[in-house]
Amino acid sequence: MQHPTPLAQLWGLSAALGTATCVAGPASAMDLGVRPATLFSPTLEWSLDNPSHTGNAFDVEATVTFVHSQSGTTHATGMFYDGGTTWRFRFTGTRTGSWTFSSASSDSELDGLTGSVEVAANPDPRVRGFIAASGTRFARQVGENGELEGYLHNVFQDEVALRTSAIWSQGLSRWSDPVLTHALLDEIEENGMDTMEIELEHQVLQLDAARHTDHSSEEPDLTTFQIVEAMLALAHQRGHTVRLFMWGDESRKMTPAGLPGGINGYVDQRVQRYIGARLGPLPGWTMNYGFDLEEWVTESEVGVWASNLQAHMGWRHLLAARKRSHVDVDLAANDERPESGFYDVAVEEIDASGGRPVVFDRRFIHLRDGVWDMETTRRALWQFSLAGGAGSVWGHEGAEYPNKDQLRTHYTFWHAKGRFDLDLERAPMVSDGWALRSTDGERFVAYKEGATSVQLDLSGAPESLVGVAVDTKLAYAPVPIGLLAPGPHTIALPYASDWAIAVRVHGKASVPALPVPVVGAAGALLIAAAGSTFAARRAERAPSSRE
Repeated sequence: MQHPTPLAQLWGLSAALGTATCVAGPASAMDLGVRPATLFSPTLEWSLDNPSHTGNAFDVEATVTFVHSQSGTTHATGMFYDGGTTWRFRFTGTRTGSWTFSSASSDSELDGLTGSVEVAANPDPRVRGFIAASGTRFARQVGENGELEGYLHNVFQDEVALRTSAIWSQGLSRWSDPVLTHALLDEIEENGMDTMEIELEHQVLQLDAARHTDHSSEEPDLTTFQIVEAMLALAHQRGHTVRLFMWGDESRKMTPAGLPGGINGYVDQRVQRYIGARLGPLPGWTMNYGFDLEEWVTESEVGVWASNLQAHMGWRHLLAARKRSHVDVDLAANDERPESGFYDVAVEEIDASGGRPVVFDRRFIHLRDGVWDMETTRRALWQFSLAGGAGSVWGHEGAEYPNKDQLRTHYTFWHAKGRFDLDLERAPMVSDGWALRSTDGERFVAYKEGATSVQLDLSGAPESLVGVAVDTKLAYAPVPIGLLAPGPHTIALPYASDWAIAVRVHGKASVPALPVPVVGAAGALLIAAAGSTFAARRAERAPSSRE
């Protein structure tokens, strides 16, 4: 059996997951007592000594069921073997209040354990919980009673310097240094995104192994899992999310096909159980099964993987499988890489998704195919958002994005300002650009490219609205729009650019309403008060490139 380096030693931290550990001998104490916790973070962990187990320790199954006393919400999670005679189990609170737990196992020392957790509100309101689906939208848990907020799922990859794959880089061993994870998170933030990718492949069985021909292990590699969970914890602490990429393609031997028992065989399912028990209680991640799936795995085999993993995770995580639509796969991950018409393609994919969120999984890497320059990338980001929030994979392979502030403007507009509400619906009749409208008519978002004005029909709004215009080609610098009465308007803009407009009911405005002169009987408005200042600011920031 493996005896891993302690996580604290790997990371130089006493608790990289932010957890406290309770060591108990179940033969002498069946009740593990009461533990305090806060919503979504930190994840609690219990450590148990089980010296009398028999057989392969990774096949000893024990389940701990947590029940929320007030709502009846249940999370059933597995215990996982962690070397020597140690088993652990974990819990993350998704609702405030009292939780009780009990264990069940054919192993007597892991059976019949009880205890409770008291979950309080998190003192940091910025902390988010698990990623979820709300119809065709990505969402994250935010409230004390299971509430959700809208979330735009944009994965960022540094294809050269910072990649976790063992086949295209040095693998996960070098990521035992948290400085590297911080560097990647810094880069992701610099590029206006918040999701990093961790590529697992055969490293789940042997650290730094990419192919099934690289190793003969049949047991999870404990050091790999220590590194991965520490990266997950650090990303969550910084407000990021993570996409785990499970396998690759069979032409490179990056699949479970070559393992003893093959796809979903006993080794593969052992790994699935281990991922479920060890990583399932940790918030903030999704998982993609692999790529070129049509070459090596059937639809039903993907379904077995997805259903088995969900059965063992305890907390649901969104699973994707490119070009697969099995009912147990949560996301519609496609293989499309359109070169234009991004909004229309995204609408088509979302409407055909079977009510699931959509991910463009083909990777829109900067300058790839001679198409993905700065303007194309920026416009695709905005069009995917206005289409209803299609997720995508972005990044660079050497040549970096020349105008990263444009990407940060997209992030600020939607995420930092909390504008991607789950009740926003596509509203093609609202604007001469692309538009979203809330079901209550209190919030509108419009986006138009190459525009000097934007038409916006606020008919049906319950009262006057106020908002901002944002030049998406610049660093985020909102221009206030004055009071808008319900009805049609033409908003005149200071100059031609790609503009985003956000308006909401006046009393709920996040920016002060500034008086703006009304032009014409139709209610045309001119952003005049800030126009000259903003134009000067634009000139100062204008990039020297073709943008």
